Amino acid sequence: MSNQYRDKSAESNNFTQQKTQTNIAQELGITKQQLHNYTKLLTLIPELQDMVEDQEF
Repeated sequence: MSNQYRDKSAESNNFTQQKTQTNIAQELGITKQQLHNYTKLLTLIPELQDMVEDQEF
């Protein structure tokens, strides 16, 4: 027996195809290694991020 009131929208996913790092890098026009380096920069403490941003190293 099927429930006619069941919400079928919860079963669908708007993100049917996940993007890979390679896909993202290609869309940004950079290499996968550059993308990796940028994501590593985001894990730095804020003070070091500021130094990199201001090129004070």
